[in-house]
Amino acid sequence: MMSMLNKAAEAAQKAAMSTAGAIEERARGVRGAALDTVDTVKGAAVKVVNVSLFLADVGITIAVIVAPIPTLIGAAILWLFAEQAGEVNDQINRTVSNRQSKRQRERAIALLKKYGRIPETATISTGWVDVRIDSRAGQVTGKICKGEFKGGSLDSLSTSDLDRLIEMCPDTDTRDLLEGYRALRVARSSETQ
Repeated sequence: MMSMLNKAAEAAQKAAMSTAGAIEERARGVRGAALDTVDTVKGAAVKVVNVSLFLADVGITIAVIVAPIPTLIGAAILWLFAEQAGEVNDQINRTVSNRQSKRQRERAIALLKKYGRIPETATISTGWVDVRIDSRAGQVTGKICKGEFKGGSLDSLSTSDLDRLIEMCPDTDTRDLLEGYRALRVARSSETQ
């Protein structure tokens, strides 16, 4: 009787963890999408300013015909402003892309670490490891880029070697990613027993 109750309690606990993971994954996805939209709108606003500068350039071209010398001086100044706006535009695009990538990486690492489950298909690269999460195939694979195990795969590491690699990592992103991978391995090994 106690055995049946224990099994039912374990099943309920697993179902609760799975549900909690799915809910948190969905919530993090919605938050990330909202932040991505904010970044996109900010970038679009700067691009509208750039279009306005282009239209000003067209007006200057017409002015060159009417009053060439003062217009050329003004055009040179506006050209400098346009160059600067172009650089700002490129910087904004890089910043938006970096923020989106960072949020995706943080979301994947947090869910992998907390629930030991594959949150989505993603490739996460840090200085120490490159990890590919494939939810369709149900696999997490990785290549070690630095340290004692450089060139090896995460799958080939023993538990003690994985723990040693985690201890060697100098940055929290890599450490969190590897701790999440370790949690996944533990969860999978307990499922097969």
